[in-house]
Amino acid sequence: MKLIHLLILLSTMLCLACQDDNSPIITEDPPPVIVAERCVDFEEATSEDTGYLVFDKGQQEEGSASGIKINKEWDASPELIIDSTDFRIVNRTFWRGIIDGYDYGEFLTLAELLRLFDMPTDIPIGCYSLDDNETNIDQNYIRCSYSLHHGDTWIARYQLDPTADNQIEIIESNQEQGVFKAKLAASFFTDENPGLPEYPNSLRFFNVDIAIGGE
Repeated sequence: MKLIHLLILLSTMLCLACQDDNSPIITEDPPPVIVAERCVDFEEATSEDTGYLVFDKGQQEEGSASGIKINKEWDASPELIIDSTDFRIVNRTFWRGIIDGYDYGEFLTLAELLRLFDMPTDIPIGCYSLDDNETNIDQNYIRCSYSLHHGDTWIARYQLDPTADNQIEIIESNQEQGVFKAKLAASFFTDENPGLPEYPNSLRFFNVDIAIGGE
């Protein structure tokens, strides 16, 4: 009788073991990977202008901004500035070294400002149109401006060309970690230009990559 009970017990244990071996393995799904919407495509230079000035990129302490200005390589020093509810990106170039026949040496004198304003700190990655009047995130607009300087002296303020494709594609944005990555394309024009070829009346930035922080 004891032998029968022992055989029943062993059979039961074997059955349970078989069930355990065949039981499905439950795993948690990985977190979804958020992929930025694409809207800023590669462009070829079409302008043949050559007389305008190209300025120095500066020290690029926080990251880099690089692309094409009209038809020449353009590099700048970007900065991430955070307020309580929003942030902005300021890209600067400088009069440095020999420019327009004058040697500025290593002294950094402000030349260009390309700015992106009033972006909410929780802005989703993706595509936004650029506007130079006011930000309206609900309508996917981000404020953008461009101006030329000689230090503290204005040379010209530019307006966004409303007939052009003016877009920013935010790839990554994390203000707590000081990270911002984006692609940009924008065209500007001005009526304030003193008429010198060194300062074009209209220009386009394209194939621009802005990278602050991160790897």
